[in-house]
Amino acid sequence: MSRGNHKKDCEVEAVALPSIVPAGTPDWITLELIERTIKVWQPYYEQVLSAEEAVTMIRNAGRLFVALSSENTAKTICCLNLWLSHIHSHSEHLPL
Repeated sequence: MSRGNHKKDCEVEAVALPSIVPAGTPDWITLELIERTIKVWQPYYEQVLSAEEAVTMIRNAGRLFVALSSENTAKTICCLNLWLSHIHSHSEHLPL
């Protein structure tokens, strides 16, 4: 990710942080995690991020982690890497 908006990062003085965890939030998502998520991602958004939006971001990151760490996904990625390296090593034989 480009850090071309570093100046914008430095200009962000205050972020509206939630004081409660939204209803229905899984137990593993704490108020501190929500606050940190907002602090990290707020510089990339013009509108103020809500606690609900931060929870959605956290849950999506959690789902991505589970998907990437599953055994089947690891095998798929391994096979894909082998296939890509095979294609790359034989790319001189491919028609353009």
